[in-house]
Order: sequence, then structure tokens, then C-alpha cells
Amino acid sequence: MLRVHCVQLFYNMSDPGMEDMLCEVESVRRFAGLRMDALPDETTILKFRHLLEEHALGEGQKAVIDGHLESRGLSLREGTVVDASIVAAPSSTKNRDGKRDPEMRQTQKGRQWHFGMKMHMGADAETGVAHSLAVTAANESDVANAHRLLHGGEARVWGDSGCRGVEKRDGNLGRGVEWRVAMGPAARGELDPVVIPHKTLRRPAGPYIFGTCRRLGSSCHAVRKQAPEGDTVAKAQTHEEMRAELIERAVVDEEFRGRLMNDPKATIKDELGLDLPDAISIQVHEDTAMTSHLVLPPAANLEEAELKAAAGGMTAGMYR
Repeated sequence: MLRVHCVQLFYNMSDPGMEDMLCEVESVRRFAGLRMDALPDETTILKFRHLLEEHALGEGQKAVIDGHLESRGLSLREGTVVDASIVAAPSSTKNRDGKRDPEMRQTQKGRQWHFGMKMHMGADAETGVAHSLAVTAANESDVANAHRLLHGGEARVWGDSGCRGVEKRDGNLGRGVEWRVAMGPAARGELDPVVIPHKTLRRPAGPYIFGTCRRLGSSCHAVRKQAPEGDTVAKAQTHEEMRAELIERAVVDEEFRGRLMNDPKATIKDELGLDLPDAISIQVHEDTAMTSHLVLPPAANLEEAELKAAAGGMTAGMYR
């Protein structure tokens, strides 16, 4: 079962998906040492995963796997990129207990409020392979958890503007590393646009960082996309939440950005699992230095249901 659990993590499989993989893929059955007449079902896989979580065995398992990879020269550890991603949780109190999940918190990102938890991740700067993961409430700051994402052997650490002041934190004092942290919006505004065009600084840390940050963004998305049965992860999103998630992903992942512009409905279906009706059309436009797009609200003569959907009342869960 431990090998089944590892395969589930490696391939970002849900519990039903892992059961199907065991039934269909001979190489996975051989790796796990299982026969066709003795395969675990999705409930067994779920219970085993929760057993590992209950006894906090995940860290020890990860340490053994990391040691095996290092012994074969498969882990490069000279630099680490740190970042965080918000994982939404249901904010409604219309449930059996009549209250929200007590471990989740509310936080503001930009002008939008989110409720849930935050996933902090550290990845190798050269390969993009994630080596550290920490989960906190959504209102925990990136800078306060950066030290938990370092393995101690790196020479350089990259981070976005949420990590400003990280070198002054108690957990990082005395570390012999070079901190490469993006400047904030106010500092960017003071730069001479002739010497350093602001267009090159739209992404938080500049071009010399984001070759690796794109990889970390993809890793965060892969972990956030995996929502095994029985875990508390929001299944429904409003129109605005879905839009914010797509934009956030497109900023850090050029390949995803291209797919979203070329075929938005197919990309949304692949990434979010939403099968949008044929009657709904989605158009993606990209601003440039000389072109800006103004999105107008729907006309006043729309039906009430259409107005609700345009205002964000339609949830992505309706199409799953």
C-alpha cells in the first residue's frame, strides 16, 4: 500500500483514479507487487492515506525518498525557489455543523478576499522539483514560513515580494545564502523607466527568476488540482474565483497561457474539470504595452438568470 500511495502522489491521482490505474496499468501493479485478483479499492486507498496523516508518517516517507534520489544524483540542491498558493475551502455555514472549518482562515490577495488554507512550497531552482511543502491557514504570511521550505544546503534563495525582509527573520539569521527577493510595487514605481522599463518588472522578481518560478507555479497548481475524495477542498467556484485562478496560473506558466489563449474552453476542461455548455462562449485577450481591453457588464435586458451568472453567482461546480 505504501507503493500505491507513492504512485498516487507521483501522478497526482485521486482515489478513484488510482484504483483505475491499478486495474489498467500492468507496470504499476508490478511496482506495487499486486495481482489483479487482490487490488485495493478507492476506499482502502483513502483509509491508508488518512492513516499516514493521522500518525504523521508523511515526513519520514518523504525523507527516505529524497535520500534515495540524492544517492543516485537526481536532486540538485544549490538553489531554492519559494512560493505560496491559496487553496480555497467552502466558506458557507449551510452544513450539518452550521459553521466553517475551524482550521481555515480568510485573507486578502490584491482586491479579492479568499477563505481557505495556504500551501507553501520550496523547489530546486535548476530542475523545478519540489522538495519542501508546508500547509498553514490562508492568513499566514509567506515570509514567516520561508525558513520551513529550505533544506539547508542551498547557496541562493529566490522569492517574490511577499518574502521581503526574510533575511531578518529569526529562522534565517546566520544562513550563508544569497537572498534574491523581488521588490514591491512602491519600489518599482521609483525606478527610472528609461533605465529599467517597467514592462520588464511586471512579474514580481524579474526575468532572471521567473524561468524557475514558472516551474514552481506548475508544481503548486498540480498539488492544488489534486483533491482526493474525503478531503476538505472547495469543489465549487464562482465566476470571479475561477477567473482569478486562471489569470494567476497564466502569469507563471507560459505553456498554460498559450493553451488558454488558443482554446480556452478545452483548457478549462482539462485543468479545472469543467465541461462548459456549447451555448457559453469564452474569449481570452492579452493586454500589451499599447493595447488595453475594457470589459463591459452585460446589457440591462438580460434575463434574471443570465444577470446572476454574469455577476458571479454561477458556480463552476454546476458544470463538473
